[in-house]
Amino acid sequence: MLPASAPVQAQSAPDGASAADAANPEAADVLTAVDVLFDAMRARDGEAARAVLHPDARMTVVRADADSALPDIQTTDGFVEAVSSGTTPWHEPYFDPEVQIDGDLAHVWMFFQFYDGDTFSHCGYNSIQLTHDGTDWRIALIAYTHRTSGCERE
Repeated sequence: MLPASAPVQAQSAPDGASAADAANPEAADVLTAVDVLFDAMRARDGEAARAVLHPDARMTVVRADADSALPDIQTTDGFVEAVSSGTTPWHEPYFDPEVQIDGDLAHVWMFFQFYDGDTFSHCGYNSIQLTHDGTDWRIALIAYTHRTSGCERE
């Protein structure tokens, strides 16, 4: 059996759903929390997104083509408002997530592509930190890169 802090490889299914290594069901629970967020984004359901986010969660965007080297940092409220304000699904398939867990702290690293409806927007890597609140995994931080080139996956 893997130690709790060992990285767990998972592979994405064609629809973006993940299948975590069966040797570590806790990794599957972590990825389920991530999938709940991405399902809420597809449904443009801000309250469903809020339910999986820690109340003080942050989103940090590092843009490859930005005029400034400073990242864009958003609050949970700003993200939930953005999710709720549109009508086209936000689809974010991800690939080869790596899950690391140590007690009540988890980290997920994954490549993603982002679509607004059927229109490709950007890609990059997500670095997602989650904490366990005694009942569920909650997303505390999503930091991600944002670029429009180098987005093809095999």
